[in-house]
Amino acid sequence: MKKFLGVLLSFSLMLTMFTATVYAEENADAANAKEVTYEAKIGETFYETLGEALTIGGEVQLLKDVSVNEIMEITNDTTLDLGDFTITDNAAARPFVVRAENFTIKANNGGMVIPESNKQAYGFVEAYVNNFSILGGNYTGNTDNGRLFRINAPESRTGTINVDGIVVNTNNEIIGHKGTFASYSGSIRNSQFDTDLRALYFDIIDTTEASTITINNTKAVAARGPVIEVSGGNTVLSNNDWTVTGDYEGGYSWARAAVGVGYGANVTIQSGKYHADSDFMKANEGYGVYIYTSGGTVTIEGGSFAGTKAALRADVDKGTYNNPANIIVHNGEFHGDLLAGTNTGIENITVNGGSFNGLTEATLDSKNNVQIEGGVFDLDVMNKVGEGKEAIAVTKDDKTDYYIGKEKVEEALGNVTNGDKVDLLQNVTDVQLPDGVTVENKTGNDVTVNGEIIKDNESITIDEIPTVEVTYSNEGNWTNADVTVTIKASEPIEDIQGWTKVDEQTFTKVYADNEHEDVEVKDRTGNLVKVIVSVKNIDKQAPEIRGVSDITLVQGEKFDPLKGIYAYDYQCGEIKEIQVTPSIDTNVVGVYKLEYSASDLAGNITKMTRTVTVKLKGAASNQGPNSGKPNANQANTGKGAVATGDHADVGLYVSLLAMSVLGIVVLASWKKKHAL
Repeated sequence: MKKFLGVLLSFSLMLTMFTATVYAEENADAANAKEVTYEAKIGETFYETLGEALTIGGEVQLLKDVSVNEIMEITNDTTLDLGDFTITDNAAARPFVVRAENFTIKANNGGMVIPESNKQAYGFVEAYVNNFSILGGNYTGNTDNGRLFRINAPESRTGTINVDGIVVNTNNEIIGHKGTFASYSGSIRNSQFDTDLRALYFDIIDTTEASTITINNTKAVAARGPVIEVSGGNTVLSNNDWTVTGDYEGGYSWARAAVGVGYGANVTIQSGKYHADSDFMKANEGYGVYIYTSGGTVTIEGGSFAGTKAALRADVDKGTYNNPANIIVHNGEFHGDLLAGTNTGIENITVNGGSFNGLTEATLDSKNNVQIEGGVFDLDVMNKVGEGKEAIAVTKDDKTDYYIGKEKVEEALGNVTNGDKVDLLQNVTDVQLPDGVTVENKTGNDVTVNGEIIKDNESITIDEIPTVEVTYSNEGNWTNADVTVTIKASEPIEDIQGWTKVDEQTFTKVYADNEHEDVEVKDRTGNLVKVIVSVKNIDKQAPEIRGVSDITLVQGEKFDPLKGIYAYDYQCGEIKEIQVTPSIDTNVVGVYKLEYSASDLAGNITKMTRTVTVKLKGAASNQGPNSGKPNANQANTGKGAVATGDHADVGLYVSLLAMSVLGIVVLASWKKKHAL
């Protein structure tokens, strides 16, 4: 009977496990069937069509590629998770009309596409929302003169935008406002835009710091441009790469700008590339930054800017808008003119720094309101330089650059070399220049160059003066002996009285202790260098520390090199102090580099180094007292443990427990029956 019960127990266990497996497989098949049959789900509720799920709202997950043929109204807060699936837009106008406070689109490799066959598409989303987000995904296809994502001002007329990691390719605008928002903020980042028109458009009344859109780490190519147009509000741009190609027929020529600004908008550009100078760009078009006639302010802290017409332009229509247009440049690289020529008196480009090339006479026009306080220019811009600003021109290899402002002038003077020409233009009074540099004074005043006064309109070339090297024969020996001093010049030098001529460039002389002499060294053309020769306290230098003993420790002792003075010998004088510093920050045994700072009674100081080997008595190697003990930081290898597919071994224990319980119940029943 016991054998029969054992067989029964095993059969029951196998039957239970088989039933559970079949049940799990049936559930999985059912779930897969649902995901094949249904288009979307919310939680664990499945919907045959995406439209049904969007009507309810919430967290809507797309389960397959779908085609949308009609307009869907979304009235509840919704997050549409596309995952790796794609929505094909076959609808006229935009298929998703959202009238809710919050709407978010999420995607991994999925997205939305407008097929070529749909000639009536306006885009993807018509949003009447306060908060709109697009997080990931690919969005492609052409529209019939419509934005892919059009954001309409809700009744509250306030809103936010949050865009991250999207890739877009279209023939029209990508993200933009329909209507004006009272305030708007958010960020657009880590995205790529390829479009025939402008990529981004924001229309905002508020210009406080609370209403700010930041755009960073995006790449954009626009055929006509601008890549972005901002009307009102605050926008901060950084680390973007934006190009306008000009490969586009029609449209306004002034629109071909990387950054377009209007209606009093404030834009800060911190870094990045903003170019409108490609080979396709039509004549008289193309601007890195353009403030339109409705005015605004652009502050440039860095970046690269280029345009076929101008790198920077600021216009004003005083009769219509009467808004100032100001561009303030602190740094950056610029290719093209600087234009503020509408001549109203309230447009201006102020340059405090940066590097400028490709300038033409258009920048220098008397009606062009450009003011230069600093920077580097490839054109003579002195008629735009403020009074009192330092200014020079440096010619290297037939190329002349103009340096404006104290910082740039000092930097340029520090980099001139033999053969360069320096024109001193304004507010420069005293300079030091290397040999072989030609200097012309155009300041209108006397200038001191290397200690010599140069009159206005005079030009000189700095003479080449020999450099001199002085060496002492006893350097580092500290013995009470005569010292041989050698003077070696870079050019052949004349005889020096009292010195022995070795060759055309070298002379020697023997000095006793405490001698001092000023020597004038001249080359054959009379150029003069003064040399100070000083031999002092030869026999009173700090003593040489000739040796430091190795140290042997008893097991358990610690070596602290910062305490105690170890064995030493010295040749002369008296040691007042010795400081010892280990080359490695530890107290365990090893080899240490000791640095000694020693001074004698006269106060002369020298530094010596010695190597000390610290050993444990009888130790064969540098092993600490804890060697061989388990390392608390060492990962447990788990050797000897029972491994299962369940890392917590829960499945194994549950199975064993179930078998034990079943066996106990059956055995107990059998015993009870036979006991009766």
